[in-house]
This record gives sequence, structure tokens and C-alpha cells, in this order.
Amino acid sequence: MFETRDVLVDGLIAAIFAAAGTLAIPWARVRFRFLVAALTTFLGFVAWNLVISHAKASDLDVDAPVIKLSWQDVGSGVLAFATTSLARGLV
Repeated sequence: MFETRDVLVDGLIAAIFAAAGTLAIPWARVRFRFLVAALTTFLGFVAWNLVISHAKASDLDVDAPVIKLSWQDVGSGVLAFATTSLARGLV
């Protein structure tokens, strides 16, 4: 699968995109909510990909026929969304 270094770098890139995307929304600038989105995106992305790498689940790195994304990518997005939603709900 992927090296841990690659997972961390890709997670950082995802966090930067999440911060930039939410920084454009005015309410996200209040109390640094864009940083919460970036941190939770990083944590969710890294957690999902490290679990997949540890389990050696290479079958998830196959593109789905309809959406043209791998199940690994979809899982990364879902877990990043879930961790961000959980953090926003708690804070």
C-alpha cells in the first residue's frame, strides 16, 4: 500500500485544502474554526489510510465502476467528514 510518510504528506495536503476551502466562509474565521476543519481532516484521513495500510487491504485501492474513485479515497473522505462533523458538534 502506501508508506507512512506518504500518508502523512497526503493528509497534510488534504488539511491545507480543507483549511483553504473553509477559510473562504466568513463563519469559519470566527474562533479559528477553519483550523478545526484542517486538523480533523488530517486526523481522519491519516487514521483511515494507516488502518488500510496496516491491514494490507489492497483490494480497496480499486476504482469503483460508476464514480471513478477508489474505495480508499471514498473512505478517506467519509472519515475526514465524520471527524470534522463530530468535532463541530462537540465544540
